[in-house]
Amino acid sequence: MHNTHARYLDIGPDSRAPTCAAPLCPRGGWGGGSPRAADHAAPDVPSSAADARERALDRAVDDVLDLAQRELADEPVDDVAEAASHIAQLDPSPGTSFDPSGNPYIVPDVSFERNQEGEWSAILTNEYLPRLRLSTTYKDLVATSPDRKLRSYLRNQLRDGRTLIKALDQRQATILAISEEIISRQKEFLARGSRFLKPLTMNEIADAIQVHPATISRAVAGKHARTPHGVIEMRRFFASGYTTTGGDAISNQGVREALQVIIEKENRQKPLSDSAIQKILAEQGVKLARRTVAKYREQLNILPSHLRRSF
Repeated sequence: MHNTHARYLDIGPDSRAPTCAAPLCPRGGWGGGSPRAADHAAPDVPSSAADARERALDRAVDDVLDLAQRELADEPVDDVAEAASHIAQLDPSPGTSFDPSGNPYIVPDVSFERNQEGEWSAILTNEYLPRLRLSTTYKDLVATSPDRKLRSYLRNQLRDGRTLIKALDQRQATILAISEEIISRQKEFLARGSRFLKPLTMNEIADAIQVHPATISRAVAGKHARTPHGVIEMRRFFASGYTTTGGDAISNQGVREALQVIIEKENRQKPLSDSAIQKILAEQGVKLARRTVAKYREQLNILPSHLRRSF
C-alpha cells in the first residue's frame, strides 16, 4: 500500500552524516525500515573451501546410502517406499510455523501492472524513500545572516543538498526507463511466465535509453520488480540464452523450466537420464550438450536418475 502521508526529511548543513527516525528511513538504512535480502546474504566462500565442502557432502551422502542399503536389504520394498514417501512429506524447517519472520520481506522497487486495455506499464513504488526537501531555515539564514563566512558555508551545503536530491530523482528515472524497456521486450514473459523469458543484455537496454551499460548494472543492483509471477530480482531479466531450431529465442531460465517440466512428467520407476532429457529438449528445438543438461538439473536441485527412481 502506498503511504498517503507525505514524508519529508529536511537537509541542512549538519546533515552530511544523517541520523533519522525509523519512519523516515529508507529500508535497511539509517537504522530503520524493512530489511533487504542483500542484508542477509551469506559471506563469499573461497572456491577451494566450497569444493572441499562439496566433496565432503558427496561422501556423506554416499555413506548414508550405503548404510541404508545394508540396513534395509531385508525389508519389503513396499514398506521402504512408504517410509520414503512419509519422510519426503516432513517439513525441514518446522519452526517456521511458529515464527515465519525468518524470511526477510522484500519491498519491490517497481511494479509491472496491466490496465483494463491490456497494456503493461511500470510504476515506481517509492515505498521506502522519504521525500527530500531543503530546509527553509537554512535558506532563510543565507538571506539574513550578517556573517559572510556562514552564508558561504550554507550556500555550499544547500548546493550539495540539491545535488543529492537531483541524483536520487535521476536514479528513480533511470529505474523507470529500464523497467519500461524490459516490459517492451518481455511481454510474453509477463503474460505466460518465466519459461518465456527472452535473452536480454544490459547493452541492449543501455543503447535503447542512451546510457552506459555500467549505469544499467548499478541501477538494477539489489532492485526488485513486482510481476504477475511474483517479486523477482531485476538482474534476472538480463540473461543469455539459446536460439531454437525454429528461430525463437529462449533464456537459460526458460530452458531450466522446460527441463523441470520434462522431469516432472517422467515415469518414476524409469526416470530419464541426462542423455534422454537432452534428446527430448532437442526434439523441442533446444540443442544442449549433455553436461549442460546436468548443470541445469543440479541448479534446480534435482537428483540424478538413479536417485530419483521409486519402487
